[in-house]
Amino acid sequence: MLARVQSYLLQGIDALPCEVEVDLDEALLSANGAEKRSMVVGLPDAAVKESIERVRSALTNSGYAFPGGRLLINLAPADVRKEGPVYDLPIAIGLLISQGVIGSGAQARPGKGRTALNARASLMAAAKTAAQREDSPRIEGLDDALGLTPPPREPEPLDPRQYLFAGELALDGRIRPVKGVIALATLAKSVGARGVIVPADNAPEAAVVGGVEAIGVRTLSEVVGVLAGQIEPNVCAPVDVAGLLLAASAPVDFSEVRGQEAVKRAIVIAAAGSHNLLGL
Repeated sequence: MLARVQSYLLQGIDALPCEVEVDLDEALLSANGAEKRSMVVGLPDAAVKESIERVRSALTNSGYAFPGGRLLINLAPADVRKEGPVYDLPIAIGLLISQGVIGSGAQARPGKGRTALNARASLMAAAKTAAQREDSPRIEGLDDALGLTPPPREPEPLDPRQYLFAGELALDGRIRPVKGVIALATLAKSVGARGVIVPADNAPEAAVVGGVEAIGVRTLSEVVGVLAGQIEPNVCAPVDVAGLLLAASAPVDFSEVRGQEAVKRAIVIAAAGSHNLLGL
């Protein structure tokens, strides 16, 4: 079965789309031994090639099976070099999709009948009207008894096709932070994706880019639960960048200081490199 998961590759400070294709054929065994049954192609570096072993251990230690048979992972576009461990999570998600553990698209939940919905809406409207009357008597627990209290909101399954994934996997299934998450979120916004699913430590960075969901996850099992609609996703609140810049603005601007060019240059260099500065 073929599964596709969207990720990214870094070129300088910019992120380019990278599609992780996972092709699993459990009926076909390699004649060259078990170590040749899994292959990563698409100009991967050493860290990317080693991702197979990290994914294998992470899946096993998280309670999921690593599939047998022939496994081919392609990182497209194939003519651009891929670096770093950012593809661990996309590869694991692709494997789980190919095995049917995660759905390839969000499944709609069965709804209630139109009659039940209309009846409930009428009851809710009547209760709201009565509650707005000041002379209406209040009866403790009446809403709960009549079933008018809305049930707690259940999380909905997420469509993995609408998200970009990145993250390094530890052998026990924990998800470690990666580099370039701001660029990833910017890419997700430019391609019209709903959001990004990244390590929890990186989620505040992704939230700097407005217009996309920044979902932080800590373990592989949590990702599966979020996509399946069993766990409420931890969506990082958007960051007010303009407000932060305004709050961090200095009361004195260098443009207001006349002369002292050497001193100002030394301060700028020290600030840029996080160096100590001694003024005499």
